[in-house]
Amino acid sequence: MRASVDPEPSAPPADPFALRASPACPAGSKPVADAIVAAVRAARTARRAGAPLPAAEIAEIVARGSAAAGWLEIKPADPPAQGAMAQCLHVAGVPSAHLQSAGIADARRPGAIGFSERFGFYVIARPPE
Repeated sequence: MRASVDPEPSAPPADPFALRASPACPAGSKPVADAIVAAVRAARTARRAGAPLPAAEIAEIVARGSAAAGWLEIKPADPPAQGAMAQCLHVAGVPSAHLQSAGIADARRPGAIGFSERFGFYVIARPPE
């Protein structure tokens, strides 16, 4: 299983839900990545409408921050789901300080996964040494 983290984007991604092409996204991981995308899209739509976030089997998704400048915490249900995300989705490695400066008060540990309009899917990167 080969997974990678993208560099921090300089601007919001045009299509944050685009999947990587094969062979980076193997056929076995694509359905899991598709399910994560569907769950995050549904949560994003519900949040924008001021509605409760729908439950998803693939991951626990929690809305944080304000509706205008918030983000979604994503806790995959199991390690293979997290691996499929890293293989198939464009996940940016973003240091906590950069999240904070963008108004995203995600204070979880490095390695935690989230979604925001500014960065798309992101993983909290370890601070540089």
